[in-house]
Formats: sequence, C-alpha cells, structure tokens
Amino acid sequence: MGIGINAAEAEPAISHVLSPDNLHNINLVKTNLTPEEKAHAAAEFGKWVRANGLRELIETVSLFLDKLYLPLFVMHHGADKEGKKLERPERLERLGIIDKIDSMSIVLPVSDEDKRMLMAMNRMRNCYAHRRGIVGTRDLDENADVMTVRWNAFELQVKEPNGNIIREVELYNRVIEKGGLIQLNVVARTRSFKQGNELVLLKQDIKEICLSALTIGQRMLQNTVEQARERGILREAVDENLNEPKAV
Repeated sequence: MGIGINAAEAEPAISHVLSPDNLHNINLVKTNLTPEEKAHAAAEFGKWVRANGLRELIETVSLFLDKLYLPLFVMHHGADKEGKKLERPERLERLGIIDKIDSMSIVLPVSDEDKRMLMAMNRMRNCYAHRRGIVGTRDLDENADVMTVRWNAFELQVKEPNGNIIREVELYNRVIEKGGLIQLNVVARTRSFKQGNELVLLKQDIKEICLSALTIGQRMLQNTVEQARERGILREAVDENLNEPKAV
C-alpha cells in the first residue's frame, strides 16, 4: 500500500499507460491526458490501492485465524468445557471473518473492542470493494445515518515534573527545559462518513489500521500460547536463533 499510494501522489505524475502498442495502434485509454485528467487518474488509482490493501489485510487476518484455530481445536479435543463440539477447521475456513471470531470465541476470547475494530476494517473493505468507496445504506451504523469506523493508534506524550502533560502534536520544535517522562498511550481513532459521501482514509490512517490488525493478532497468539502452556503442551525450550519458546 505504501508503494501504491506514494505512486498515486507522485509529482510529476507517473505514466498511466499500461503498455504502449505501436504495432497495432490500439489504446485502451487516452495516451495524452490533461493535468486535470492525470490528477483524476492518480486519485482513482489511490482508491484502488486502498481497496486492494484493505482486502488483503482482512484476508490475511482471516488466514491467520484459520491457522491459529488448528492448535486450539486439538488442545480442546474438538469440544468446549461443556462438551459442545467445536466448529470443524475445514468448516471454519469457509466463514467470514466476523463469523469466524464468533465461532472461535468459545476457545479464544476476543475483547469487544478488538471485535469492533475488526468489524470496522471489514466494513471499510466492503465499502471500497463493492461501492467504490461511496458510503451506501449497507455501510451505515445501526439506526444511524453515518458510517463510523474505528481503530487504535499509539500517541506519544511527555509528563513534566509538575505533572503537566504535553501531547504529541505540541511536542515538535519545543524545548522542555526541565525534561520529562516520555509516555506511549493507546488512543482511539474514529471517522464518520454520511451516506453518499466518499470514504477517505489518509496514509496515516491506513498505517494505524494495519498496526491495529497486527496488535489484535498478537493478543490472540499470546492467548493461544498461554493456553498451550497451561496444558503442558508448550515448554520453555528457547531456540538459540529466534529466542522464542518451541512447541514439543
């Protein structure tokens, strides 16, 4: 996504011609564009990159859940504590990401916050993929006229000796005479879009969305590792190269 979006914003604009065909003199699009047409083509390319990037992000998370579910299914012998049979792994693979999380929640708890963020990522992906990024009726929040998307981000701040907090946006080009404690906070980001408006995500937004997906996956993995340790399936055998515990 970084390469694609940066290419869409490059100045001067990168050529839009897929492949020059001098032999047959066939052109799919105009070869020479006006500055306005070049800007429009670049903007549309940026949307295409975002749509594909979000789709790949969701599909990667979905594949990660499939792989993570296999050891969980084995550890729990295919049933929960009450003896209810778990979803078969091959069946789970065919479910959408939200249905997967619901099915896995019996053996892999997922916080409401993490679930809301994954749902928001999936909604953004669907809006781009099915409605060209234009917010439609199916994208709207329940009983609302807007589509709200949310994710988490990291934000720096400095706490001065007197207790005063200086937020990240106020730190640049500023001298803190008495020094302070640098802190890293997790903050919630939200964006709301009305029906008919375009879903616009900035590069910083997309970076933070990807980071949210990564940290959600890390929490799920850690939960699975802890379950394996509790059952004696995972021992503290440290790989000399990876410095991580190895399953036995």
